Amino acid sequence: MSTVRDPAPTLGGTAVTLVGSGFFAVSAAMAVFNAYMPLMLDAAGLTTAAIGVVMALDNVFGVTVQPLAGMVSDHVRSPWGRRIPFAMVMAPVSALALLLLPWGAGWGVGALVGLVVLYTVTMAGWRAPIVALMPDLVESKGRSRANGIINVMGALGSALIFATGGMLLRGFGYQGPFTVAAVLVAVAVLVLVLCVREPASYRSRRFSMAPVGGGRGERGMLARALTPPSRLGLSGPQRRSLVLILVVIFVYTIGANAVETFMTLYLTRERGVAADQVTALLLPYLAAGLLWAVPAGLLGQRFGRRPSIGVALAGAIVLFLVLVSVDEVGVLMALLPLYGALWITIVVNALPLVLEMGGRLHTGTMTAYYYLATGFGSIAGPIGFGVLRDATGSYGGMFWWAAGAFLLAGLFLTRVRHGEASPSEG
Repeated sequence: MSTVRDPAPTLGGTAVTLVGSGFFAVSAAMAVFNAYMPLMLDAAGLTTAAIGVVMALDNVFGVTVQPLAGMVSDHVRSPWGRRIPFAMVMAPVSALALLLLPWGAGWGVGALVGLVVLYTVTMAGWRAPIVALMPDLVESKGRSRANGIINVMGALGSALIFATGGMLLRGFGYQGPFTVAAVLVAVAVLVLVLCVREPASYRSRRFSMAPVGGGRGERGMLARALTPPSRLGLSGPQRRSLVLILVVIFVYTIGANAVETFMTLYLTRERGVAADQVTALLLPYLAAGLLWAVPAGLLGQRFGRRPSIGVALAGAIVLFLVLVSVDEVGVLMALLPLYGALWITIVVNALPLVLEMGGRLHTGTMTAYYYLATGFGSIAGPIGFGVLRDATGSYGGMFWWAAGAFLLAGLFLTRVRHGEASPSEG
């Protein structure tokens, strides 16, 4: 089978928004899972460290199943393309697992953890391929802006849950928000299948595995899908920059994910916020990310991805140090939107920084590398801080934890020399 030609990019904002529907559903599901699973596990009597381990299962599969799916998707050819089939198979199972999770809490800890495993495995199986759809449709110089649009869709999904989660929890218990998230995932699959058309070069009349970048034949294709940086055609300096970019992402994720995972417990345990009010209090944080996502992409496009990330990391460090001394819930809620804007600036520009290194043919592989870095960081963050919190007895220490991680990430970022938008792609 011959090497697949790199197709011309499609710049339609409508196509990017439709792809964003998948990220909308993923973010809504993640918002429900991250907000309410720690509370359900806490009610089941688990220690903070044990909660961190269970919550990290999502990230365990994020560094195994998710990157494998992203890399393999570079090679898949089908009537629907190379990315969408993963959502067609995995997303319905994810929706079913979400639907059953609240019931699992009544079936015992073993059943609950089993459903968590089913949900996290299947979510990992379609997340990276769907995210890789964006660079399949958008040329290099427009990816920060396009990633901003997709992150707006993601923020809308999270905001919907944050705005309605408390009401759903009061009216229907945990079944309310989990059912809504399950429905959104199911609808997103229909939108992707019916409305998004992948480039013709990635579609075929039957399912097959195509070689990428000069591979020969289909034998051993799965093994060749696991592409190391040495086989991406990068120069020595480019490989070093790629590794450093991934280290930056890994380190700042350690800090950010600890804050994300334990914020609800921090608010309920140390600030006296009722469980059914937590998501509503976090809504301004999500709103800031929603409003700033596209401008953040434009900043990266105008001033560069690395400078934009660096300034946002520095601003977040200062903010974390301020939050350490904040006792009033009102002040905390007033400052969190600023963190939302800084965080979305980092996220929007980080993925295009990685994608730039691989060219269009390897977008799935580079997305997989990106998720490897975030996945390992998301495993280390909750477990590491969970152990620290059990030792110190304070959830407030997560702000010191995050500040230290962001500082280290910023130092590594100063060594990155590649990853900005190029005028042409290979």
